[in-house]
Amino acid sequence: MKKATGNQKFSCEYVIKTSPVILWEMISSPSGLAEWFANDVDQRGKEFIFTWDRESQTARLVGLEEEQYIRFQWLDSPAGEFFEFRIDVTDITNDTVLIITDFAKPGELEDARMLWDQQIHQLKKRLGVL
Repeated sequence: MKKATGNQKFSCEYVIKTSPVILWEMISSPSGLAEWFANDVDQRGKEFIFTWDRESQTARLVGLEEEQYIRFQWLDSPAGEFFEFRIDVTDITNDTVLIITDFAKPGELEDARMLWDQQIHQLKKRLGVL
């Protein structure tokens, strides 16, 4: 049974001017994630340890479809909450779109979106697509 948390699910979409294959490497591998998402990322089986400065947080890989999406759940998150990176390619313009799904407290949704905006800015910078 899933715990009711009061946290709200939200999504953000970003057009990333790169190939889906390159983007997949940046969102699914420890080395790619360490370039923009955290200072360091270590993988041990299905667990990813993300380190920012001197603080670490562990997430379990809970879903994956190669070059389509990767879904993580923080070990201290309530059941049913996750964060996901999904790649989509638009039909008309053939743009690569990164869709991020996450959860936040209702009063912190705007802050959570701004944090993702900053993270994606770093991703684009690393990819050289700014």
